[in-house]
Amino acid sequence: MRRLIANLDLTVDGVTGNPAAWMQARHPDADAFVQDVMQGTDTLLLGRTTYEHLAAYWPTQPRGSSWIADFVNDTPRAVVSRTLRDPAWAGTTVLPDLNGVAALRSRPGGHLVTLGSVSLLGALARAHLIDEYHLWLHPLLLGSGSPVFPAGLHQPLTLLEARPFPDGPLLLRYAPQGDPA
Repeated sequence: MRRLIANLDLTVDGVTGNPAAWMQARHPDADAFVQDVMQGTDTLLLGRTTYEHLAAYWPTQPRGSSWIADFVNDTPRAVVSRTLRDPAWAGTTVLPDLNGVAALRSRPGGHLVTLGSVSLLGALARAHLIDEYHLWLHPLLLGSGSPVFPAGLHQPLTLLEARPFPDGPLLLRYAPQGDPA
């Protein structure tokens, strides 16, 4: 069974939303950690809104301009959406619901990784489909934004790692309690 890793940037006050507007460039050590995780990833799992944001930018980036551009463009994507019918970005599959995610997760292969996709993240957490959370806690208070998790979600977590990075975020890795790490 594949592991589903939820990767999300958030602020100290627990919100996210348009991190490109407030996130600083990752420290080289943090970037190296992300690259290591992505090497074991063979599918990006996205919600429709995040997919549309990524599809508007990444396909226009020249090959070789950065490792992340090559990774995002070369890695197959699965979008969970009831409304997206025909994705324009080659290498993208549409999953109509979480049953499609569960089926994808049950196949052999590398990690499934979410990027952003807050609504999807909440649905995946409620359905107990997330194996590991990578929460990048940025030293910033926004005072507004989208809460990371939906109200009423209760899921005990086990801390796997807390790693500060110079001049930037604290990586918090968690696994749902009782699940293998």
